[in-house]
Amino acid sequence: LQKWLEVRPGGLPRAREGEVVNSSLSCEVCNSPYTIKIVQKTEWKAERLLSYRSCESYFECFSLIITLGMLLVMPIFIWASSNASEKRVLRENWPLVICSALSMLLMATLALRKVFLRWRRAQLAPTISPLSVV
Repeated sequence: LQKWLEVRPGGLPRAREGEVVNSSLSCEVCNSPYTIKIVQKTEWKAERLLSYRSCESYFECFSLIITLGMLLVMPIFIWASSNASEKRVLRENWPLVICSALSMLLMATLALRKVFLRWRRAQLAPTISPLSVV
């Protein structure tokens, strides 16, 4: 059924993950309609893992991790190179420093999540499973 639907002019019906589709497709023998379920499966094939979109996601992820590491190490270097008056200003404004550090961490985490979801979407292939032939 999967191969037959892929070679048809309309291709696979458009649906979200796990959605049951009452398609306009019907059995060629008894003419009853197919009820199918679209399932996204991860394909661990080299052409998907090394595709342009996947490599783009790898580079973005690597860049974000390096940037996040630099953002986490930078306050230590700033503190070590500060004189007494600058350290006093930093101590007085500690809520602002903590809030900015947490917001940077949150933004980096959300960006990494978005990159991961985009990469995962590039690895998925739609497959169908027939629920019934009525």
